[in-house]
Amino acid sequence: MELELFYPWIAGVVGVPLVNWLKAKFGAEDKAAVYLTVIASFGLAALSLFAAGELDFNADFFAVSAQVLGVASAVYKLIWPK
Repeated sequence: MELELFYPWIAGVVGVPLVNWLKAKFGAEDKAAVYLTVIASFGLAALSLFAAGELDFNADFFAVSAQVLGVASAVYKLIWPK
């Protein structure tokens, strides 16, 4: 299996502490926290596609963004200590 397939998953796991840090830094709550999470997932998706050498803003970008957001949400809900 190619390592590039795991980049969005790794980005999603990294996204949880990153978003928590950004929310604390900017004091984001409610809708602002959701927007910050979506923006961070777009940024992490771009980084993971760049690392895989496939950065192209087409349908794949949005699919990878959704994958990063989904993994980050799952990690936050299931694993991240409260």
